Amino acid sequence: MGIFDDCEPDQRFSSSPFDVYRHGSSSKWMVHDWDQRRVISVETSWNEEDKDFIFEALNLHIDDVPPDTTLIEVSASGDLIRCTSDIYEDAGKVPFFKYYTNVGNIAVVWHELNCLMRIPPHPNIVPFNSLVVDAVDGDDKVVGFTTPFVAGGTVQDNISRVFGMKHLKQLLQVIDYLNLKLGIVHGDISPYNLLIDPETDEIKIFDFNLGSKLGWEGDAENHNVFGYEADRNDVKMAVFTVYEIITRDMHFREENYPNELDVSMVLGIDAWQKHTSVNLDDGVDVVEYRQVLEAWVKSRKETDTKITQWTEAETPIDWPPLPEYPLVPVTGAMRRHSFQYRLEMIKYGRQFLRWQRPASCQLPLPPGQLLLATGQVIDDHGQIIDAYGPTVDDKGPDDAKRPSSSSSSESGLVDELVETERDQNVEVVGSSGG
Repeated sequence: MGIFDDCEPDQRFSSSPFDVYRHGSSSKWMVHDWDQRRVISVETSWNEEDKDFIFEALNLHIDDVPPDTTLIEVSASGDLIRCTSDIYEDAGKVPFFKYYTNVGNIAVVWHELNCLMRIPPHPNIVPFNSLVVDAVDGDDKVVGFTTPFVAGGTVQDNISRVFGMKHLKQLLQVIDYLNLKLGIVHGDISPYNLLIDPETDEIKIFDFNLGSKLGWEGDAENHNVFGYEADRNDVKMAVFTVYEIITRDMHFREENYPNELDVSMVLGIDAWQKHTSVNLDDGVDVVEYRQVLEAWVKSRKETDTKITQWTEAETPIDWPPLPEYPLVPVTGAMRRHSFQYRLEMIKYGRQFLRWQRPASCQLPLPPGQLLLATGQVIDDHGQIIDAYGPTVDDKGPDDAKRPSSSSSSESGLVDELVETERDQNVEVVGSSGG
């Protein structure tokens, strides 16, 4: 999840070695709080080396300090010495996509979004649904996108649901459609990226963030993202996926990198042992599933020698490159930058997207209050109850320059959140820039 990539589902905080600053004999840790979607610094009067101590100390106080707190100082026993809302201690970054900050992920989301919205409607692909747009400084900015919800959980999670022969054939056919007709490689075919629609009983593939154009070297301006990796080709990954669905044996992919995987690892097994909880079609043996799979693998070996580049596909899809980054204030000057610091935006009186939200311990909200996707809490009349952080609408640049230790949140305007309906002709221009 961006800056929270290293967080487990039950883990609240994360911090990297690059987020620790030493000042003589003291230290300052920049900690990312997944629960409230904010960054808060933890300062000690000594050079603390133990990340667990920092997390434990922060956990003692995070839900009690004001929501606009930017830094706390703790003692050697973890007691709170002071907290401040000084904007000059604000180490947070302004998110661009998907409600979280990951500077290196902007280009990935750009290509994933553009790819998905250009894939024609297909019964076995979860489609692009809408853009999430927010107005910043008078301009509509794309901050994310949505897809329709499919109930029932993934094929990996819902083990008791029947995985029929028709689902296997649909999976293989949709891979052919993506690879050979559109020139698109999903790149992460796996049980956790497959759904079975309870209304249509059709398999559906989703999540193209590891996708690519077949044979493409990738976006050269952005670390070659969305570039094709032969080791993640969909044929190989489909073989392991079908094996995992039937046997529930995940150890091959858990213990090996994609470049270490070879289909012979599973196709070389004489007999696949169906897991006792797995349900296949009545009267259809595992051997028949393997016969269909292996016949497809054999046919793709011949086809894949003829189509090696996305441009050779029947009707390849393409999209514009990532637009130039916008001009934003960075260390006293306007620069084209891939992200914005909250400090700079507040200091210069700029509007920006706020995704901070109340702590879980404050939920559910009392009757008459509503939590927006932006993290703001409003009442029945649309008035902000808690804006969770300094708001530039009420604080001009001169005010912002004055350090503050206020313990109360500033109020602000309700950011309008708009979902733009699906439109095949929509071209997202400039959506990378917050």
